[in-house]
Amino acid sequence: MKFQTKAILTGVLASGALAATAVPAQAFNFTSGEAVGACGGIEHTDELKSCTTADGFTLTVTKDGEVGSLGGFLSSKTVNGVTAVGVYGDPSPGEGTLEEIDYGEEITATLEVAKVIKSIDLAFMYQPNVFGDKVFEVAEIAVGDMIGTLTILGDTTAEWTFGGVTSIVNAVSASTEEGGGMYSILNPFGDLLVDAITFNSVEMKGDSYRYSDYSIAGIQAADVPEPGLMLGLGVVGGALVAARRRRAA
Repeated sequence: MKFQTKAILTGVLASGALAATAVPAQAFNFTSGEAVGACGGIEHTDELKSCTTADGFTLTVTKDGEVGSLGGFLSSKTVNGVTAVGVYGDPSPGEGTLEEIDYGEEITATLEVAKVIKSIDLAFMYQPNVFGDKVFEVAEIAVGDMIGTLTILGDTTAEWTFGGVTSIVNAVSASTEEGGGMYSILNPFGDLLVDAITFNSVEMKGDSYRYSDYSIAGIQAADVPEPGLMLGLGVVGGALVAARRRRAA
């Protein structure tokens, strides 16, 4: 299944009056159970490649791994109190981690209408020597042709890079044996309007469970940017109008 992805830069209105009605954000979270809808409690035995949350996000397995996988179905699991959804692939010893997104696997989250993504929550991201991992795990997230990465740095910090900008992300649940390796990336794509997000795992030294893999814990989206950004756009719009008037005079 192929999705058409729109990543549209929010335009600056050439008017100081930005009359917009804020619509409640769309969101789901597997750990809290918020608005998970048909995706809640999903197991590989349900043999589902796609599900839709109560708030309108559709999660679809768009790549199901290598030859030998058992169908690449959506499946959830809980580690140290954190619940998230990934792909159930090949359960053979030494192969990919079940209920996570391994190299060669992919989940795409789609919305019917493009929105600003306010946060993305990823889980089960660890560092060397935690649950047998050999690397600081890296998640790859794409919108259109633009790719972002979340890289674990230590027990409670990670680095988000997108569009040439890097920021530090603090753990919601630590990347330790006692934690769920959960990180919430706030405003990951700035003011881009997005209707599809693709979640991949990077290719590293190997594609077994000892290398990069992770799961999706939650996503939040909104129709418009934050009020502060809207105000800023209004100021810029007013400045454009004033400049045009000066040129006309």
